[in-house]
Amino acid sequence: AAAAPGASTGFPAQAKALVCPAATGQGVQISAAITSTGPGQIALELDISNQTQGPLQNLALQFNKNSFGLVPANASVNLPAPIMPGASAPYTVPLSATPQMLAPGEPTTSLQIAVKNMHTQAVFIFPVTFQLFALFKPSGLDTETFKAKWSGIDPAMTAASTVSPLPGAGDVPSMLSACDSKLQSVYATQALTTNTDGVQRSYYSVSTVTNATMLLELSFKAGFNGCKISVRCEQQQYAALLKAAVEALLR
Repeated sequence: AAAAPGASTGFPAQAKALVCPAATGQGVQISAAITSTGPGQIALELDISNQTQGPLQNLALQFNKNSFGLVPANASVNLPAPIMPGASAPYTVPLSATPQMLAPGEPTTSLQIAVKNMHTQAVFIFPVTFQLFALFKPSGLDTETFKAKWSGIDPAMTAASTVSPLPGAGDVPSMLSACDSKLQSVYATQALTTNTDGVQRSYYSVSTVTNATMLLELSFKAGFNGCKISVRCEQQQYAALLKAAVEALLR
Protein backbone atom coordinates (compact mmCIF):
# COMPACT_ATOMS: atom_id res chain seq x y z
CA ALA A 1 0.00 0.00 0.00
CA ALA A 2 1.18 3.48 -0.78
CA ALA A 3 0.57 6.47 1.44
CA ALA A 4 -0.60 8.86 -1.24
CA PRO A 5 -3.79 9.97 -2.95
CA GLY A 6 -4.96 7.78 -5.84
CA ALA A 7 -3.42 8.15 -9.27
CA SER A 8 -4.78 11.03 -11.32
CA THR A 9 -7.11 9.79 -14.08
CA GLY A 10 -10.14 11.10 -15.93
CA PHE A 11 -12.29 8.97 -13.64
CA PRO A 12 -15.05 10.94 -11.83
CA ALA A 13 -13.80 12.16 -8.47
CA GLN A 14 -15.45 10.45 -5.51
CA ALA A 15 -15.85 12.60 -2.41
CA LYS A 16 -14.80 10.90 0.80
CA ALA A 17 -17.65 10.35 3.26
CA LEU A 18 -17.31 10.24 7.03
CA VAL A 19 -17.65 6.52 7.72
CA CYS A 20 -16.17 6.26 11.21
CA PRO A 21 -16.69 9.18 13.61
CA ALA A 22 -14.16 9.59 16.40
CA ALA A 23 -16.71 8.28 18.92
CA THR A 24 -16.97 5.01 16.99
CA GLY A 25 -13.23 4.71 16.39
CA GLN A 26 -12.29 5.52 19.99
CA GLY A 27 -10.51 8.65 18.84
CA VAL A 28 -9.68 7.50 15.30
CA GLN A 29 -11.87 9.27 12.74
CA ILE A 30 -11.97 8.00 9.15
CA SER A 31 -13.44 9.36 5.94
CA ALA A 32 -13.34 7.04 2.95
CA ALA A 33 -14.18 6.53 -0.71
CA ILE A 34 -13.69 3.60 -3.06
CA THR A 35 -12.53 4.76 -6.45
CA SER A 36 -10.76 3.66 -9.61
CA THR A 37 -7.10 4.50 -10.16
CA GLY A 38 -7.03 2.98 -13.65
CA PRO A 39 -8.87 0.35 -15.73
CA GLY A 40 -9.64 -2.50 -13.35
CA GLN A 41 -7.60 -0.90 -10.56
CA ILE A 42 -9.47 -0.07 -7.37
CA ALA A 43 -8.42 1.72 -4.21
CA LEU A 44 -9.84 2.58 -0.82
CA GLU A 45 -8.97 6.24 -0.25
CA LEU A 46 -8.78 7.18 3.43
CA ASP A 47 -8.46 10.37 5.43
CA ILE A 48 -7.39 9.35 8.93
CA SER A 49 -7.75 11.83 11.79
CA ASN A 50 -6.14 11.23 15.17
CA GLN A 51 -8.24 12.46 18.09
CA THR A 52 -6.57 10.18 20.63
CA GLN A 53 -4.02 11.25 23.22
CA GLY A 54 -1.02 9.66 21.51
CA PRO A 55 0.57 9.28 18.05
CA LEU A 56 -1.09 6.96 15.54
CA GLN A 57 0.88 5.01 12.95
CA ASN A 58 -0.33 1.41 12.57
CA LEU A 59 -3.80 0.08 11.76
CA ALA A 60 -5.03 -3.27 10.43
CA LEU A 61 -7.92 -3.72 7.98
CA GLN A 62 -10.29 -6.63 7.46
CA PHE A 63 -13.17 -6.80 4.96
CA ASN A 64 -16.23 -8.98 5.39
CA LYS A 65 -17.28 -11.12 2.43
CA ASN A 66 -18.95 -8.86 -0.12
CA SER A 67 -20.74 -8.88 -3.47
CA PHE A 68 -17.58 -8.33 -5.52
CA GLY A 69 -14.99 -10.20 -3.45
CA LEU A 70 -13.02 -7.05 -2.66
CA VAL A 71 -10.07 -7.34 -0.29
CA PRO A 72 -7.21 -5.01 0.67
CA ALA A 73 -3.99 -5.85 -1.16
CA ASN A 74 -2.27 -5.29 2.18
CA ALA A 75 -4.21 -5.54 5.44
CA SER A 76 -1.64 -3.43 7.29
CA VAL A 77 -1.88 0.36 7.25
CA ASN A 78 1.61 1.49 8.17
CA LEU A 79 1.75 5.26 7.87
CA PRO A 80 5.15 6.62 6.82
CA ALA A 81 5.05 9.06 9.73
CA PRO A 82 2.95 9.03 12.91
CA ILE A 83 -0.23 11.10 12.91
CA MET A 84 0.05 13.29 15.97
CA PRO A 85 -2.97 14.11 18.17
CA GLY A 86 -5.19 16.64 16.40
CA ALA A 87 -3.65 15.96 12.98
CA SER A 88 -4.78 13.91 9.99
CA ALA A 89 -3.26 12.24 6.93
CA PRO A 90 -4.43 10.58 3.71
CA TYR A 91 -3.73 6.95 2.90
CA THR A 92 -4.48 4.82 -0.15
CA VAL A 93 -5.17 1.08 0.14
CA PRO A 94 -5.08 -0.77 -3.21
CA LEU A 95 -7.85 -3.35 -3.48
CA SER A 96 -8.16 -6.59 -5.40
CA ALA A 97 -11.01 -9.03 -6.05
CA THR A 98 -10.92 -12.69 -5.12
CA PRO A 99 -13.64 -15.37 -5.51
CA GLN A 100 -12.97 -16.59 -1.97
CA MET A 101 -14.41 -13.33 -0.60
CA LEU A 102 -17.63 -13.33 -2.66
CA ALA A 103 -20.80 -13.15 -0.57
CA PRO A 104 -23.92 -14.97 -1.78
CA GLY A 105 -27.23 -13.23 -2.29
CA GLU A 106 -28.43 -10.05 -3.95
CA PRO A 107 -25.42 -7.86 -4.82
CA THR A 108 -24.91 -4.53 -3.08
CA THR A 109 -22.38 -1.73 -3.37
CA SER A 110 -21.47 -1.75 0.30
CA LEU A 111 -18.47 -3.06 2.21
CA GLN A 112 -18.29 -3.87 5.91
CA ILE A 113 -14.81 -2.97 7.13
CA ALA A 114 -13.18 -3.71 10.48
CA VAL A 115 -10.21 -1.61 11.59
CA LYS A 116 -7.89 -2.41 14.47
CA ASN A 117 -5.81 0.29 16.13
CA MET A 118 -2.55 -1.58 16.68
CA HIS A 119 -1.54 0.87 19.43
CA THR A 120 -4.62 0.35 21.63
CA GLN A 121 -5.94 -2.96 20.19
CA ALA A 122 -9.36 -1.31 19.80
CA VAL A 123 -11.47 -2.73 16.94
CA PHE A 124 -14.21 -0.72 15.22
CA ILE A 125 -16.50 -1.66 12.34
CA PHE A 126 -18.21 0.54 9.75
CA PRO A 127 -19.75 0.30 6.25
CA VAL A 128 -18.42 2.00 3.12
CA THR A 129 -20.72 2.38 0.13
CA PHE A 130 -19.49 3.01 -3.40
CA GLN A 131 -20.64 3.54 -6.97
CA LEU A 132 -20.59 0.44 -9.15
CA PHE A 133 -18.55 2.25 -11.80
CA ALA A 134 -15.58 2.27 -9.41
CA LEU A 135 -15.22 -1.42 -10.36
CA PHE A 136 -15.37 -0.95 -14.14
CA LYS A 137 -12.82 -1.92 -16.76
CA PRO A 138 -13.11 -2.08 -20.58
CA SER A 139 -15.08 -5.11 -21.77
CA GLY A 140 -13.13 -5.56 -25.00
CA LEU A 141 -16.31 -6.50 -26.91
CA ASP A 142 -16.34 -5.74 -30.63
CA THR A 143 -19.53 -4.70 -32.43
CA GLU A 144 -20.57 -8.15 -33.62
CA THR A 145 -19.94 -9.76 -30.24
CA PHE A 146 -21.94 -7.00 -28.58
CA LYS A 147 -24.87 -7.52 -30.96
CA ALA A 148 -24.86 -11.27 -30.28
CA LYS A 149 -24.79 -10.79 -26.52
CA TRP A 150 -27.47 -8.07 -26.57
CA SER A 151 -29.88 -10.11 -28.69
CA GLY A 152 -29.09 -13.25 -26.68
CA ILE A 153 -30.52 -11.77 -23.47
CA ASP A 154 -34.29 -11.91 -23.01
CA PRO A 155 -35.68 -8.36 -23.50
CA ALA A 156 -37.98 -9.05 -20.55
CA MET A 157 -34.85 -9.01 -18.37
CA THR A 158 -34.02 -5.41 -19.37
CA ALA A 159 -33.78 -2.85 -16.55
CA ALA A 160 -34.90 0.55 -17.85
CA SER A 161 -35.43 4.11 -16.67
CA THR A 162 -35.25 7.71 -17.90
CA VAL A 163 -32.69 10.35 -16.92
CA SER A 164 -33.80 13.96 -17.33
CA PRO A 165 -32.70 16.71 -17.71
CA LEU A 166 -29.33 16.32 -19.43
CA PRO A 167 -26.69 18.83 -20.58
CA GLY A 168 -27.60 19.89 -24.10
CA ALA A 169 -31.19 21.05 -23.48
CA GLY A 170 -32.81 18.61 -25.89
CA ASP A 171 -30.21 18.80 -28.67
CA VAL A 172 -29.48 15.15 -29.41
CA PRO A 173 -25.84 15.51 -30.60
CA SER A 174 -25.01 17.63 -27.54
CA MET A 175 -26.70 15.26 -25.11
CA LEU A 176 -25.12 12.20 -26.71
CA SER A 177 -21.67 13.79 -26.65
CA ALA A 178 -22.00 14.68 -22.95
CA CYS A 179 -23.19 11.18 -22.03
CA ASP A 180 -20.53 9.53 -24.18
CA SER A 181 -17.76 11.49 -22.44
CA LYS A 182 -19.04 10.48 -19.01
CA LEU A 183 -19.34 6.81 -19.95
CA GLN A 184 -15.88 6.73 -21.52
CA SER A 185 -14.48 8.21 -18.30
CA VAL A 186 -15.54 5.00 -16.49
CA TYR A 187 -14.12 2.74 -19.24
CA ALA A 188 -17.39 1.99 -21.05
CA THR A 189 -16.83 1.24 -24.75
CA GLN A 190 -19.25 2.38 -27.44
CA ALA A 191 -20.18 -0.63 -29.58
CA LEU A 192 -22.46 0.98 -32.16
CA THR A 193 -25.02 3.71 -32.82
CA THR A 194 -28.31 3.60 -34.73
CA ASN A 195 -30.88 6.17 -35.85
CA THR A 196 -34.37 4.81 -36.50
CA ASP A 197 -37.66 6.74 -36.69
CA GLY A 198 -36.05 9.82 -35.18
CA VAL A 199 -34.64 7.95 -32.18
CA GLN A 200 -30.85 7.99 -31.80
CA ARG A 201 -29.52 4.97 -29.90
CA SER A 202 -26.01 4.44 -28.62
CA TYR A 203 -24.82 1.10 -27.24
CA TYR A 204 -22.03 0.47 -24.73
CA SER A 205 -20.38 -2.41 -22.93
CA VAL A 206 -18.32 -2.54 -19.78
CA SER A 207 -16.99 -5.23 -17.43
CA THR A 208 -16.40 -5.29 -13.70
CA VAL A 209 -13.25 -6.46 -11.94
CA THR A 210 -15.14 -9.72 -11.34
CA ASN A 211 -15.50 -10.08 -15.14
CA ALA A 212 -19.26 -9.53 -15.20
CA THR A 213 -20.06 -8.04 -18.61
CA MET A 214 -22.78 -5.38 -18.72
CA LEU A 215 -24.54 -3.95 -21.77
CA LEU A 216 -26.20 -0.54 -22.04
CA GLU A 217 -28.47 1.25 -24.52
CA LEU A 218 -29.07 5.02 -24.41
CA SER A 219 -32.00 6.35 -26.48
CA PHE A 220 -32.40 10.03 -27.42
CA LYS A 221 -35.22 11.84 -29.22
CA ALA A 222 -35.05 15.41 -30.52
CA GLY A 223 -36.90 17.88 -28.31
CA PHE A 224 -36.79 15.69 -25.20
CA ASN A 225 -34.21 16.82 -22.67
CA GLY A 226 -33.17 13.43 -21.40
CA CYS A 227 -32.52 9.85 -22.43
CA LYS A 228 -33.87 6.39 -21.81
CA ILE A 229 -31.48 3.90 -20.21
CA SER A 230 -31.83 0.19 -20.96
CA VAL A 231 -29.51 -2.31 -19.27
CA ARG A 232 -28.97 -5.98 -20.00
CA CYS A 233 -26.58 -8.25 -18.10
CA GLU A 234 -25.82 -11.93 -18.57
CA GLN A 235 -25.67 -12.04 -14.77
CA GLN A 236 -29.13 -10.51 -14.31
CA GLN A 237 -28.54 -9.74 -10.65
CA TYR A 238 -26.29 -6.83 -11.64
CA ALA A 239 -28.78 -5.05 -13.94
CA ALA A 240 -30.42 -2.86 -11.29
CA LEU A 241 -27.02 -1.84 -9.89
CA LEU A 242 -25.76 -0.85 -13.33
CA LYS A 243 -28.92 1.14 -14.06
CA ALA A 244 -28.53 3.05 -10.78
CA ALA A 245 -24.83 3.69 -11.47
CA VAL A 246 -25.53 5.06 -14.96
CA GLU A 247 -28.33 7.26 -13.62
CA ALA A 248 -25.97 8.73 -11.03
CA LEU A 249 -23.20 9.20 -13.60
CA LEU A 250 -25.30 10.96 -16.25
CA ARG A 251 -27.23 13.29 -13.95
